[in-house]
Amino acid sequence: MRLPTSYRFWFLITAIGCFLISACVVQFAGRSRKIVFDIDLYDQIQIGMTREEVVSTLGRPPGDYSTGFVVPESGRTGYNAFDWISDEGRIRVWFDKDDKVEDSDDLAADLV
Repeated sequence: MRLPTSYRFWFLITAIGCFLISACVVQFAGRSRKIVFDIDLYDQIQIGMTREEVVSTLGRPPGDYSTGFVVPESGRTGYNAFDWISDEGRIRVWFDKDDKVEDSDDLAADLV
């Protein structure tokens, strides 16, 4: 049995509308959770941890997860330094040649 053209048109419009609403909900729901790197997380990082253990402890790979422009206080930099940045601050971790934590630093950040 074939539906009349007007029914197919409205079914298509309804399906597209549901898809767009679902896409918007997924997009904004993912952004609503604030990512925070603070002193409590920093205190869990130990010398000798592997990179995978640090990522597991902090909950995500290194990157800038701030919602605005963050200017962290300056600190020591280096070749194997990786940053986890949020609005509350930055955690920087240095890894040695064996990919284990050599040093770490927790720096407060100022939002500009």
